[in-house]
Amino acid sequence: MSYGDLLYLGGMDDFFRHQGRYPFYEKIEITEDIKLKNIFFRHKCLSLMETIGVGEKNKHLASPEEISIITYRPGRKFSSDVINIIKRMSSDNCVNLAFNYSVNKEFKYKDEVRVGLKKAKIDDLILAFKGIFEANPHLTLNVIASNSVHIKGLQVDDHFYTGSMNFSSTADSVAEYNKSGDDSFFNHELILHFGSGGRYLAGEVLKKIGETEGAVKFTMTGKNYQKLLYEKILPLRKVTNLIADDKEIARKMKALRENIGNTNSLIRLSINSYLNEGFISFFRHEFHIFSESYFYYQDAETVFNFFTEEGAAEKFINFQIEINLHNIMPLHSGREDEDEDEDEDEKSYDDVKESLIYITQEKIDEHLSSLIMSESEIKKNIFNEYQGSFYDDGESPGDSWEIHSDNESEVEMEKNRAVVFTFIECLIEELCEFLCKDNNYKKSFFSK
Repeated sequence: MSYGDLLYLGGMDDFFRHQGRYPFYEKIEITEDIKLKNIFFRHKCLSLMETIGVGEKNKHLASPEEISIITYRPGRKFSSDVINIIKRMSSDNCVNLAFNYSVNKEFKYKDEVRVGLKKAKIDDLILAFKGIFEANPHLTLNVIASNSVHIKGLQVDDHFYTGSMNFSSTADSVAEYNKSGDDSFFNHELILHFGSGGRYLAGEVLKKIGETEGAVKFTMTGKNYQKLLYEKILPLRKVTNLIADDKEIARKMKALRENIGNTNSLIRLSINSYLNEGFISFFRHEFHIFSESYFYYQDAETVFNFFTEEGAAEKFINFQIEINLHNIMPLHSGREDEDEDEDEDEKSYDDVKESLIYITQEKIDEHLSSLIMSESEIKKNIFNEYQGSFYDDGESPGDSWEIHSDNESEVEMEKNRAVVFTFIECLIEELCEFLCKDNNYKKSFFSK
């Protein structure tokens, strides 16, 4: 196995071969004439307009009819130049605006959170939009908010500007920054200017962003933007893999690539990554959970309800094989008429599949068979036990049982959540352990 082969396991080649797993990440089809007109190097001290210029060649910036803005986090302020472009629009026009918003923290939705970190960032966001509506009070904004988009683009009529630069306050000049007193970071940027096909290109990019998982789309005006930002944006949180930490896997992969001889560990890590991804993909696809970094009790209950149904183990493994594991499953089925040249050391596809189903069912029986997940049933059992203890003493529980019941049920539910989470970790570990030993995987996949 060469160094290039190791890169193959987790690189772009893997992405393109498995593009079917991510249907909205296809390339954008170009059906219009889109011409690259200019490439600008923006010095960090210069503003957007100082970089791309104004005058006869850029009349579209003086009185635009249509604008689309795609940026990362706007912070407390959008670019002053972008706001000025919006200001010059006619008041009855719409602006399309897509931006990234998330708080990469794990927490439950409780009232104290709404006045904490989340609310502080929402207030900053409201301040940024306030600048837009002050510039054009009658404007209508078609908004797409996503928690995992890093795209930047500005469409003005049929022109499209894209590159590394956000269209927040970091696109302003240093002089403008000094006036604002904001704490921003300025960098040299690259901006590509397409002089035709901008409407089409912006529309296609916005469409793709709107199709990403967790994206929120809504329309707002100067009269309702504060209410809608609280209502629509507060639920957005950073999407992370709940079971596997992408950064940790990437760190381990890098370390292993530096030690080419550690092939077995790399194969194990790669298979483990496939299983993690497959688990999350399954529950996102079937039940629309695991799109957030916090594992709620209702998520645990959904996992429990699925795996305790008859035939769940087979359904789960069939999905894993179809979506992720088909690339590493043995090629031959084990039939007598199978090609004699197949590797005799590899187990058959059918044997491996049957073993994966057996392991899954074994883990279900071990971890989930005795759990009671229904909140109402948990409270009922706690009440009966608590009530019985009072009657044994010849007393009545009165109203105190309600407080006790709530506290005890929360403890039990937290224990249940931990058990389900442990089940997930153990299941993935056991499946990985089986696939990694005794040549239960397609060796040719790791030797190309």
